[in-house]
Amino acid sequence: MKLKALLLAILLSTFMPMPSAFAVAATDVFAYEAYAFRSIVATDDLFIVMRYELPISTVDTTTDAWCLELNDSTGCDADPAAPTDPTSLVRGVASATIYENGYGTAAPTEQVTLNRIGHALAGIYIDAGNPITDPDTGTWGTSGVTEVCIESSTTLYTSPTHECTFPVWSAAANTQIDQRDSLAVLMAGPSGPMVNLESARLEPDNTYINGINLITPTGSVFALEAFSFMDRIIPSAFQLGASDSVVTAIATPSSESAIQQSIDATAVASGITQDIENVAQQYIGTSGPTLAIAGIFLGSVVLGGMMWSFTKSQPLAILGFLSPLTWGMWLRAPTFAVIATMIVVFATLGTWYFIRKAPA
Repeated sequence: MKLKALLLAILLSTFMPMPSAFAVAATDVFAYEAYAFRSIVATDDLFIVMRYELPISTVDTTTDAWCLELNDSTGCDADPAAPTDPTSLVRGVASATIYENGYGTAAPTEQVTLNRIGHALAGIYIDAGNPITDPDTGTWGTSGVTEVCIESSTTLYTSPTHECTFPVWSAAANTQIDQRDSLAVLMAGPSGPMVNLESARLEPDNTYINGINLITPTGSVFALEAFSFMDRIIPSAFQLGASDSVVTAIATPSSESAIQQSIDATAVASGITQDIENVAQQYIGTSGPTLAIAGIFLGSVVLGGMMWSFTKSQPLAILGFLSPLTWGMWLRAPTFAVIATMIVVFATLGTWYFIRKAPA
């Protein structure tokens, strides 16, 4: 039993990713700038965006600093170090934190794990009711009190490092519209953290912010790392194509028609849908619906073509084309709604055909 336990421990230590700096001193961290906003999602919530750096390597060597704390350290031994996946930082080795009354006064009010090394952006979001934006007891806007920090783990390193900065508080009115507008102006502005990040990463001008002060698709990668749906709350700050934001919800039917539900229930009960799915995955490498649509459409084309070839009759050719589609309803290939629409269209065309053939 002891031998098995020893072997298990050796295997775990061999294959589990662990920070290379475990139980040693951490390298430097830098917190360059931070900006605080409130009520961007809900009244009196808190959002802080900050620019930071976890140095990839030091000047005199390419095999230290934060590069080797990545789960994937490929490229860290290059000169200069160029990790292929700088966002694979081992979870928990570094974080962005906010302290309501300053660093070291108490436990952090909120802590967010960092994933990217080098120059990057971090975001800290706290729901409404937090001790900073609470209208009765909060410290919102109190200069020189609340601090935002970048820290290395206090449990993984014997000498953890940190650097803090005081956030710049948004002076806009405490409404969602005003605060979001303030955030948009900052993020896409000519002197905001996006432009400063572009400069720090030695990127050409207009890489992250284009010439008309909109966040580019390249810049949106960093903006969304700070706040995953920033492009949805301030879509006006993003260049067209840099986001897939939906400003106004589109109303769509919430349920299938009764006849389609009945068809689906019958098909599932028969087992045919599962059979098609099994064949598609095991022999073709696709999904059941994809195979069903391809097969039914091919059958429609073949049958419709044969009817036309033998009869030269347009109505019979259309009937031949539609027949397999009606079978396909049992596999949602296509749905009843599609079939009904096609029937209406072809009926209209057919009616017009007979009207034209009628004697004057």
